[in-house]
Amino acid sequence: MRVAYLAWDYPPAPSGLSTAAREIAESLAEAGADVTVFTLDRTGC
Repeated sequence: MRVAYLAWDYPPAPSGLSTAAREIAESLAEAGADVTVFTLDRTGC
């Protein structure tokens, strides 16, 4: 199964949301999904 995961924050952003997003993506991958994470480019913000 292929999964496109959309996340507002993702590590290394220091927030609970980024941690949860990473854990969900990793859990899906461990279950055998091919996970691609899409997030914002926050360089220069």
